Amino acid sequence: DPDDPEWSWRPGVVPFAYWGCAVYSCITRSGTVIAFDEGAWVEDEEPLESWLRRWLDGSLHQPTAFQG
Repeated sequence: DPDDPEWSWRPGVVPFAYWGCAVYSCITRSGTVIAFDEGAWVEDEEPLESWLRRWLDGSLHQPTAFQG
């Protein structure tokens, strides 16, 4: 829970794109992109190069940890 004072980002993960509504795309030490969605990690790792290509061509969509 990000509101918990003991909470912190995972080591080696840096947020670089903010989608709004507490959703971030983050780069890992290995160069893959994962997402953080309102307190939950979205574990779908994607290589940064493919993430950037999809962003540039308009096919990238906001990540979500919640199905429904």
